[in-house]
Amino acid sequence: AGGVVLMVVPVLLGLGWYRVRGFTWPEFRHLLGWTRGKGWWREIAAGLVGYVGMLPIVVIGITATWLLTLLVGEVSAMRAEAAGELPTPQAPVTHPVVGWVMQGGWIMKLIVLALAAVFAPVVEETFFRGAFHRGLRANWRFLGSAATAGVIFALLHPQGWLAVPALTAMGIGFALIREWRDSLVAPMVAHAINNGLIVGLISLAL
Repeated sequence: AGGVVLMVVPVLLGLGWYRVRGFTWPEFRHLLGWTRGKGWWREIAAGLVGYVGMLPIVVIGITATWLLTLLVGEVSAMRAEAAGELPTPQAPVTHPVVGWVMQGGWIMKLIVLALAAVFAPVVEETFFRGAFHRGLRANWRFLGSAATAGVIFALLHPQGWLAVPALTAMGIGFALIREWRDSLVAPMVAHAINNGLIVGLISLAL
């Protein structure tokens, strides 16, 4: 419940900020990316194409996380050996939804799928790529704003610091789609595809 509140509160505050800044609602909605872009179906298709296109960036991030995990494991093993102890395996912490899927029935799996593939993409893309990235872009180049928003996006996830490179790469990929389309529909769709595939594969593997 705390994680949901942590995601929702900044979005609600951001939605009220447009009145403080003097924007009309249509102006603010356009800046935020809450538009249908060039049409719902074209934006949905762009989300699918964008997700496939961002996979090389995600692979780089996953590889960095894997190498970092190996490095931390080697350091841990060396310290354990020096202290005469058994080494402790190092790995990124799994997301809590993995436990929910593993322990719950099909109703719980459907609830988790809805949270991961609908709620999370809408809320997270609204805040990170809609408000935060767009706000930084007013003064920064793309890479700086996308990377900054991506790192914070990664740090706010519960997988731990070892997963930061992989999640940051994912955030940069979503920002690229946002930059391409100037609408949040496509990055939301890409985010939903990613989360839905993960939850679906975990569910089928059990």
